Amino acid sequence: MSRSGSCLCGSVSLRLEGDPIRSLKCYCTECQKLTGSDHLQALWVKQDQLTVTGELLKVVRVGESGNTVENYFCKNCLNRVYGLAPKTRVAIVPIPLLDDISGLEPTMAIYTSSAMPWTQVSDTLKCYEKMPGSK
Repeated sequence: MSRSGSCLCGSVSLRLEGDPIRSLKCYCTECQKLTGSDHLQALWVKQDQLTVTGELLKVVRVGESGNTVENYFCKNCLNRVYGLAPKTRVAIVPIPLLDDISGLEPTMAIYTSSAMPWTQVSDTLKCYEKMPGSK
């Protein structure tokens, strides 16, 4: 699989090579704030599967897991292009940024315990109240 995409203004482009690790919906409060929506639809890919060109703004924070999370935004339109978990070298790429989203339907939902009260979490996905494997 090879897919390309871009930020809202087109100043930053991205390319994915190979199959994603996962396709998912995340309902954590960080993703809600990043998207301005009730959840993020994203792919988890190995960092070396992702190539990004264009000027980026890097924002670093500590995630709910206690691990560092890096978020990269287009310097022009401030669209979040991807997130990175440096400890695991997994990049989080929003599915809507890709030009071709066919075959990328989410198969799981995480942080469902943080879903907004009016959000209907899918009953067809494998759901986790937190991150799978966390306490």
